[in-house]
Amino acid sequence: MSLTNTSQAGDQLSSLLWNLGNGILMSDEEQVQFTYDSLGIYTICLSISTGQCQDDTCVVLDLTEPCLVFVPDFAFTVNQSNLSVQFIDLSEGGANQWLWGFGDGTTSNDQNPLHYYDAPGEYTVCLLAQNTGLGCNASLCTTIQIGLTATTEETRRNLALQVFPNPVPQRRPAFTLEGLLDRHLGKTLSLEVYDMHGKTILTKKVDGQKRLNLHLPALLPAGVYFAELRSEDNYVYRAKVLVE
Repeated sequence: MSLTNTSQAGDQLSSLLWNLGNGILMSDEEQVQFTYDSLGIYTICLSISTGQCQDDTCVVLDLTEPCLVFVPDFAFTVNQSNLSVQFIDLSEGGANQWLWGFGDGTTSNDQNPLHYYDAPGEYTVCLLAQNTGLGCNASLCTTIQIGLTATTEETRRNLALQVFPNPVPQRRPAFTLEGLLDRHLGKTLSLEVYDMHGKTILTKKVDGQKRLNLHLPALLPAGVYFAELRSEDNYVYRAKVLVE
């Protein structure tokens, strides 16, 4: 959690105090970053003083949703000699179901699958993890190189985009992406949308915008799709889109 003081005062502040609602107080910090140890409802208050005036404001933060701590993650080890990859699930939050998409059209429901690729190349691997008891699901994708020697030019920076609305209806799967860096606004980006099997649904060039409006083909099968934007300076943006 990140908190930033945006208070306005006619005089210079003489004191600033954050009350994080769990017994912890932090003073004289314009910006606070903090991680709570447990789920719950916390009342966060900020008190400021200029010497002549004093005021405070409070907000209630609801952290009771159990899926807040459900985070998919995985590690992998590549054997370049036989094009195999051992994937290790590192998801947090009690995952009990897994769906892996290896980017070559094949999938697995194993927790820690060993996968063999037929040919060298660059593959986008996605993990959709679920906790069926709590109703949590989340996904993570990353690009791996099999049988290739990586160079500094191939090093990419992975950034997440926000999707609105999400999910989208099958009859009109239109959505907006937000979160591009300023350096990519007005620049040409390569868009690829693919499904959990790595099958490409859409590819085209787009102009970088703060709010990038996109349309998928109508009547796509319901499921999880991934939008990927690549810049000429090797940045990669990714977003998960649900079609229902």
